[in-house]
Amino acid sequence: MSQSQRAHAQEFGIDVNERIFKILYSGGFCISDKVDSYKMFGDGIVMAESPEHFAELVDHYINNPNETHEIVARGNKIVRKGHTGFHRVLQILKELGFEGPQISPIQSKIEELNKEA
Repeated sequence: MSQSQRAHAQEFGIDVNERIFKILYSGGFCISDKVDSYKMFGDGIVMAESPEHFAELVDHYINNPNETHEIVARGNKIVRKGHTGFHRVLQILKELGFEGPQISPIQSKIEELNKEA
């Protein structure tokens, strides 16, 4: 386990499932079990308190699909602004001592994503 993985696990207590990032980045709607570390997504995902609550939420949003649009937009924006593969690559390169022109193409891509978000 790398130092950044250990720090991440210490901060959140568990690893954050990569699937959530993929769902939100692609513009999908996500209902998840309640996991404290998923607070990082703010109100960009919906969390269920129990299996019964999960089923209730699924039924609710199937019957009220218009209510998902703002949640989807918020989740997508959160991921695009701070949690893409570009953000992780930039973080790794900086930790390895890369700077300036070596990382500027990645920084430019992140700025582009922030404008889209």
